[in-house]
Amino acid sequence: MAGDTFCLRLKLHTPLILPRAAPRLDVLLAEAVRNLRLDWDTPIQASDIPLAWDAELRGLRGSQLVFGTTPQSGLVAESVPFPTAIRRLPFSEVSPPIRKRITVDGGPTAPRLSEHPALLAPYALFYGVGDAMRCAELLTLLSGIGREHAHGCGLFSVESIESLPDDDGRWRWRPWATDKGHAHAEQPYRPVVDHLALVPGGDDQPVLRPPRVLKEALHHG
Repeated sequence: MAGDTFCLRLKLHTPLILPRAAPRLDVLLAEAVRNLRLDWDTPIQASDIPLAWDAELRGLRGSQLVFGTTPQSGLVAESVPFPTAIRRLPFSEVSPPIRKRITVDGGPTAPRLSEHPALLAPYALFYGVGDAMRCAELLTLLSGIGREHAHGCGLFSVESIESLPDDDGRWRWRPWATDKGHAHAEQPYRPVVDHLALVPGGDDQPVLRPPRVLKEALHHG
């Protein structure tokens, strides 16, 4: 599909816990399409996602997440505690007659807390080529982005869509096959070697990707 070059700005409301590789626009859109269809088993095709397909690079023209900062608010790192599942209880504690009191505020049967490093910035940015309005509509179907989004992390709202010149290449800020390393040429980062899928639901393959944390100063923000 053809489309316009755009920047999609999300307002971040809670800290975001990044997975091993930063969330990518086409992957988030694929999850939103599954939610829309209430179908999590049928494979998603590139044509189901409102981003332009790049035949030469063999991927959709959508960037990974970029943190947007302002002169007043930079990137903040903090740890967010989450309770883990109660460990498997000894047979003697759950078989009748129960001789021990199962507690949740202490002792061997209490839930444990685990710490997750999280990042918070004023905005999360995605760059792409395609139907920006449709991308924004689909993203509203997601409860959040990043890890632990079901527990309140990575909550966002769509704030704005900015049209960009056709020659703006920031949509390239995403993984590309190792033989397409030129896609990262003259970009403000050093690519990282990894194994990731180039399309949602595809097989992992050797890729070069931007670093996990990218940020961009928004002086007009």
